Amino acid sequence: MTTSTIAESAKASAPAPGEHVQTEAGWLVREVRQASPDPSCLFGLLADNAGYAGGARYSLSAEGDLTLRTETPLPDGSEEAAAAPAAAQDTLSLCLATGWPCTPRAYGRIAVQLEGRTWPMTAIVEQTSNELRVSVDLVTLEPAQFDDAILAAISLFLLRLSGSVRLARPVARTADEGVVFELEVVLPASAPESSLTHAFAALSTAAGLSRAECRALIDPALAGLFLLTK
Repeated sequence: MTTSTIAESAKASAPAPGEHVQTEAGWLVREVRQASPDPSCLFGLLADNAGYAGGARYSLSAEGDLTLRTETPLPDGSEEAAAAPAAAQDTLSLCLATGWPCTPRAYGRIAVQLEGRTWPMTAIVEQTSNELRVSVDLVTLEPAQFDDAILAAISLFLLRLSGSVRLARPVARTADEGVVFELEVVLPASAPESSLTHAFAALSTAAGLSRAECRALIDPALAGLFLLTK
């Protein structure tokens, strides 16, 4: 089963071949179990995550099983949830409606103040023609810090995190300054206010559980020890 198949099946009612569908505490979860990855492939999985539509993401379970999954919050049955979709709003108005502190930035981006565990964290909301992307930076590796053990350790940690949190997916992107590790939530451009609220809460939780840990794993010795725990 291809990654595009599970991304498309997230929009459909019937599961695709080989897909496992279940509800978990108010969420519809669709996933496909795959072969356990070699440690040398872990960084590539985060790079792949960045290109998948529909919020699909690779995750590792506590048992080390690799899955490709999507998650969708189920309607709560309230009158508000059952009401017809509201008229389209610009991104800033949509963010303001969530009640989370936000500030306009250049190029149409919006900075949203997340709930940090020990220090403030800022998410950036960007809109494309068909998606809303909400992201928060975790750590950037400069070229001088590139090391197979460090890349594998951070990737392993984030893939395990991905298996224990909702919505937030870890990604790795190559930029001029090096490799940037981020958490992001990708939503349809027509997503309602409630979806953005879920996204901000999910990123607050996930980033609070991972930013300091990712930065600690830049230490080659600590990264090597962490890989021994896999």
